[in-house]
Amino acid sequence: MYSGDKFADVYWYCDKCNALLSKQKGFNDSCGFWHCSECGYKNEISEDHIDE
Repeated sequence: MYSGDKFADVYWYCDKCNALLSKQKGFNDSCGFWHCSECGYKNEISEDHIDE
């Protein structure tokens, strides 16, 4: 599973379907957004979207 380049040890989940983005093929947290391979939703990948 991808552990992050920009946000180390942060697991990213889809805002629409809650799929784990961090395990999706090609995922990279430096791109700023990611289209979920499960539902197609465009998720923002930024510090503002990290839940503690």
